[in-house]
Amino acid sequence: MKLFDCFKNISKFNFNSTSIANSNMNWNAKEIGATNISITDSTILFEDIFYNRYKTIDYKKWVFNENLEFWHLRLGKFSKIFTFNISDLNNIILIKEHKCNNDLYEGKIIVKKNVIEFNIFITSIRKNEHIIYNYY
Repeated sequence: MKLFDCFKNISKFNFNSTSIANSNMNWNAKEIGATNISITDSTILFEDIFYNRYKTIDYKKWVFNENLEFWHLRLGKFSKIFTFNISDLNNIILIKEHKCNNDLYEGKIIVKKNVIEFNIFITSIRKNEHIIYNYY
């Protein structure tokens, strides 16, 4: 199955964020939610609806070309965060990490049977975070 097909069949997710040693953030949380999908050509938009008391909504955009680009909506604007080499679905490789102010973002995608695991690692002087989205 192609990666695009895996992504377009997503409808749910679970979310786990963990503050690791030396973090000042206390970003420890577990959530579940639904993902609404919109497809335009080679782009898939995720509308992640968290089932928390606030009904938080988060938007992600995945652009499929020779690589896979991950974009995130923040402050009303999409920004490209990561680009992944997807030539081998058993070994999806982050091409370049993302720098935001003093924070370094690294990403990892693991394709499992019926699950896409999307990992985000955030490190800085104050942060040492690991965020996992399991999409299915």
